Formats: sequence, C-alpha cells, structure tokens
Amino acid sequence: MNFKQLCTDLIKEADPQKAETMTRLMGSEFKFLGVDAKARRRIMQPYLREAAETETEIDWDFVACCWDQNLREFRYLALQYLLRQRNLLANDAYKKLEKLMKDQPGWDTGNYFQKIVNFLTARYPQTKKTVLRWSNSDDPWFKRVALLHQLDRGAYADLELQEKILLNCLGPQEKPVKLAVGRCLRDLQRSFPDFVRQFCEDHADGLSPLSLKELKA
Repeated sequence: MNFKQLCTDLIKEADPQKAETMTRLMGSEFKFLGVDAKARRRIMQPYLREAAETETEIDWDFVACCWDQNLREFRYLALQYLLRQRNLLANDAYKKLEKLMKDQPGWDTGNYFQKIVNFLTARYPQTKKTVLRWSNSDDPWFKRVALLHQLDRGAYADLELQEKILLNCLGPQEKPVKLAVGRCLRDLQRSFPDFVRQFCEDHADGLSPLSLKELKA
C-alpha cells in the first residue's frame, strides 16, 4: 500500500468545517481532517482494489503508519483495509489487534473491530477463548467488542460463548458495556427469544436499566 500517496489524496479532501463538526460529535476526544465516510470510501477504493489483487499477506506496516497519525480518518482507513483484507488475517492477528484496540479506543473504531473479530472467531474457533478473556477485561471497550462480535449471525451464533460473555459483563459496568449488553440481547432475541427471556429472568439483578432499554429499542 502506498501510504504517502494515500496521505496526499486524503489531505486534498480535508474540510476544516467538517473537521470541526466531526470533532464536536466525538466529544472533542480526537482530531479530524474533515473527510467524511463517502469521500473516504472513494479515496480508498483503488487502494483496496490493488491490495486485493496483489497482496498475499496483511500489510501491517501500512496499518501502523495509519495508526501513528494523530488524525482519526487514518485509523478508519486502516480498519477499513483490515476488514476488506480479512481473508488474509491469521489466527494470531489478535495480538496485533489488541495493541490497536488499546490505543485511543472509541465507539467508532469499536464498530470496525467487532466485525473483524466476528470473522476471526468464525474462521478460527480456537480464538474464541481470546474473546472470552476480553469479556473479563477491566477495559470497557474490550468488553464491548466481545459482546458485539457476533452481531447479525442469527441462528449461527455461538450461544454458549455469548452467554459466558454476557455473564462476565453484568453488574456495575461503564456505559459502553451496559449498552452493548442490551444490544447483544436484542440481536440474540431474533433467533433465540426463549434464551433471552430466560436470561433476563435469571439475571434481572445484574441487568442495568440502560441495558434493558437498549434491549427493547
């Protein structure tokens, strides 16, 4: 991946007004160039096409270069790349993903990580133990990815694993975890309504009002 050229292309699209809005929407936690999702997809498309045609392994140097930039759009591009090239991810990719997840986590990047992890646990069942470990983490963002990594699997969800993860995330938790518990249960409810009903009855004391609200959303 030609990182220098990608930087040039991205900077050409920078919009200070959009950057201000994007920064405000993220609670002023991160800096932005002001390149929206539509423009990022357009810019990244030829790079992703070339990568799909030529790469036989993940370009982790490219990911690292993107991650080192103090601008959020570069991180989105790195995660977009990993998601597109997920077929090249090996079962030891978790070690690298963990390092990325620890650095300036957030709602936005978490959405990418959960999709990447969804793929990895489906392809490499032995990696489920890593996701279960994340659900026991003190880091709410690791818990959130663990809770949401099976979204939209429907009847193919690993219900046994998901129940263990949910149990590790009950009780006093931070907002990202409480919301993810509810979202997870809402997703499971589509294919496993009896399980969700019984889980809520059995663990009513551990489910927060915020989780229940999200479940019913």
